[in-house]
Amino acid sequence: MHVAVMEFFAGGCAHFSHDSRKHQCLPGKRMIAVDDDFVARNPDLGSALANDMSDKLKRAAEHMAVLGQLKSTERVAYFLLQLAEVYNRKMAQSEPLQLHLTREQIADHLGLRLETVSRCFTLLKNDRLIALVGSDAVAILDRRRLAEFARLGTV
Repeated sequence: MHVAVMEFFAGGCAHFSHDSRKHQCLPGKRMIAVDDDFVARNPDLGSALANDMSDKLKRAAEHMAVLGQLKSTERVAYFLLQLAEVYNRKMAQSEPLQLHLTREQIADHLGLRLETVSRCFTLLKNDRLIALVGSDAVAILDRRRLAEFARLGTV
């Protein structure tokens, strides 16, 4: 069964399967469900959830453009920059980026094959744009060049 990674959170990610009722988190993470009645009784929460959903829809549209327009290594560079943004926004932490995802999960998210993602990480490392820190972390060495490489601003 194919599982697509839909949203990244600092320290983990939520997954969404083909069945809209099935969600799962990485081990050690949790997901909270909020019913409509609770949201109706808490308008500030409803407003925050609506803003969050709007942001997610914008990111989903951007992700579709990335999948359709960027080459494989550009997609991986873009992914790393987006992950860094999440870490900065949610945790005020930047380097190194703990991936919390396997290369296969990254490949699924980017519409690539596992081998292609591994090759892309090696190319970015050889170009001194990133450094691999162990098997599950990445340090961005040159954010400006990585953004240029990912063609940010042209997506």
